[in-house]
Amino acid sequence: MASLSHLKEELREVFQIYDEDNTGSITFAELLRALYTVTGVQLPRSEVVQLIKTAKEQLSEARKAAAEEMPTDDTRSLETSYTSHRMSPNPFDTAHHGGSDGSAASRRTTHSMAGASTRQFDVTEGIDVGLFEAVVLAKMSARKYEEELKYCFSLLEDSYYEGFITKESLAKAAQAVEEPLTETEIKEMFNALVTGVPTAAIDFSTFVKIQNASKAVQEES
Repeated sequence: MASLSHLKEELREVFQIYDEDNTGSITFAELLRALYTVTGVQLPRSEVVQLIKTAKEQLSEARKAAAEEMPTDDTRSLETSYTSHRMSPNPFDTAHHGGSDGSAASRRTTHSMAGASTRQFDVTEGIDVGLFEAVVLAKMSARKYEEELKYCFSLLEDSYYEGFITKESLAKAAQAVEEPLTETEIKEMFNALVTGVPTAAIDFSTFVKIQNASKAVQEES
């Protein structure tokens, strides 16, 4: 498997192909085409917008973590470097044209950086190479997670009722890995409070919802 640095080099090459005018920024439409080039899948616009939101949140968290580990002067330098190297119009540029008050500019920049990941993405905004890389990596992570869920589901799937996990198939799978479940434990797993609906079997979409809910609880704790 290619290293992360090698993957990023390849992604920068793809980015440069679609950045035909060398502005350091591509449009949302160009991003859609670039993602098709990388993934081989025509992604819905709504999914791409969500990927951008996720990528922005990850970038924001990374910048905050880096800023916390750096002295104040270096933090300002990092923020200034980030904004000054963006070639496309962006909400951070005002920090460089609002006067000579460096601390005020720094505060405005920090506020913009923190809010950029939470506001609704405007498809008319330019997308720089850093955000492009983060979007692709977010998609690859989501795809890997989905593949893992499909594999787990296949291990629990009932051989007689394809596409469903039944109480019998769940008990059989648990027994196979020498971690048998009691009837009460199995009954609780099929409870409407867990599955969302009264059911004697769980399909893949319900399985995904259960796993996502469990993952969200673990991340919050």
